[in-house]
Amino acid sequence: MPDLVVELIVGLAGGFLGGLLGVGGGVIYVPAMVIFLGEGQQVAQGVSLVAIIFTGLVGGVTHFRQGNVDAPVVAYVVPAAIVAAVLGGWLANLMPADVLQRIFGAVILYVGASMVWSAWRPGRREERNR
Repeated sequence: MPDLVVELIVGLAGGFLGGLLGVGGGVIYVPAMVIFLGEGQQVAQGVSLVAIIFTGLVGGVTHFRQGNVDAPVVAYVVPAAIVAAVLGGWLANLMPADVLQRIFGAVILYVGASMVWSAWRPGRREERNR
């Protein structure tokens, strides 16, 4: 399959899942670019972050319009995330790609398992729906 078609599929999948589930960059873009397009881990992460700017903006505006954004939480999370992103991007550039890829995979597995466990824990469903 030509790279352009794969790139379009990756963009569609990441954008759709970003809007639907709030994921896209790390979960879809990075692995897809490494596995299907042969990009290095650092390049995949960089492209992913640029793509997230636009998908995050559109998804964020959509959720804001639907009343799904808690402004006080945003006011604390965003500044901290910006500082952490600068430090994380700097550190990612210093690390060997294979080490970064292993850390990335471990984090994705941990977060995924934690979310599945949280959704199935007795009593949690009622707390979230209040």
